[in-house]
Amino acid sequence: MSLLVDIPFSLNNEAKAHGAKWSPEFNKWYFPTSKTYYPKYDKWILNSIGNVIICDYFYIIKTKKQCYNCSMETEVIALGIENFYPLDGKYLYKSGEIHISPIKKNSLPDEIMDIIEECFSSLKPYSEFPYSNYCQYCDARMGNYYLFNSSDTPFFISSYSEFINLELIKIHLKHDFVSNVDIKHTHIDNYFKLFDIKHNCNLIELFPYAPKQNTYPQEKYSGNHKASLTKKIFIFFIAIFILSGLQSCMGYIKILIDNSSKNADYTSASFYSVNTPLDRLLVLSFKIGEHPGARGTYIEVKDGKKVIISEVYSKGSRLEFYNDKSLIVTNSDSSQKTFILNNDTIDLEVANSFTQIFHGEKSVKGLHKFKYNYTKNEILK
Repeated sequence: MSLLVDIPFSLNNEAKAHGAKWSPEFNKWYFPTSKTYYPKYDKWILNSIGNVIICDYFYIIKTKKQCYNCSMETEVIALGIENFYPLDGKYLYKSGEIHISPIKKNSLPDEIMDIIEECFSSLKPYSEFPYSNYCQYCDARMGNYYLFNSSDTPFFISSYSEFINLELIKIHLKHDFVSNVDIKHTHIDNYFKLFDIKHNCNLIELFPYAPKQNTYPQEKYSGNHKASLTKKIFIFFIAIFILSGLQSCMGYIKILIDNSSKNADYTSASFYSVNTPLDRLLVLSFKIGEHPGARGTYIEVKDGKKVIISEVYSKGSRLEFYNDKSLIVTNSDSSQKTFILNNDTIDLEVANSFTQIFHGEKSVKGLHKFKYNYTKNEILK
């Protein structure tokens, strides 16, 4: 391993004499050495802003907290460190328990912080305390006291049910680095050790500095790679557009024929499914989009008192509700399930705004928990 440090220009030559090397990737100097020898470089370590050295990897810990302003459950994140040296002059290495802290200025190198800001829209800069969590729905600021010090903080784990709702993103490091974490607000949760993280928690491991691959939640492309990807996406959407047009025409012709012998309740067949008979009309549909930093979107469907669906769906999945009370679920891997609903009114929940909702062919926004009535073909908020 190696240690990333801030070295003033006046000490460059001395640092190089002690083995320091320049990292153009981070725009900083680093010492290629093992943790055992970190105290030897105390002179340069103390030039860096921070109070601990984070070693090997760190966690982004994601969970949910009810917004005090709009009462919606919104995504919140924190920093988790497991292997570190406190910079208190003693250099006593600590490991084995995860310490949770707010993400502050100088908590992480700028290059890593840029990626986290891209992937987690709920984290934004805020005045003198540069980063705060914000509600995904009403944009209210979720202060660090509210998230880390209040009696119902989501980051104090006191039961197994709370533990399994966490999502941990373990980011492996190329260099150890000096970090500024808020030790006063940090606390140790023994449940992380008591419950097996690897097998009982939503754990994602990322190796952003592994050679010849990019494993960030949102990949960055450049040059010819980016141009090639853009071309493939363009061709894909042109093909989808043509297929959709043909499908719509077939459905519309069928409706015109049917209307000559009976009254039709609908005048458009734009939303027919390829695997659905033409006498069945799509009245409501969900198209699952990408939720940055999350496994997907939580969907719940209740038919009266019976919960038909209570799952998290990934990008590309579709839920299609038809006028004969059938529900077809197409997963992102193209596998399908069909459900038959019994009640005229069903209860629906869509956990975030990254899912497109269509009532017939009309896009509907701002829905979270709502009802749909088959008899009236109405969405009831």
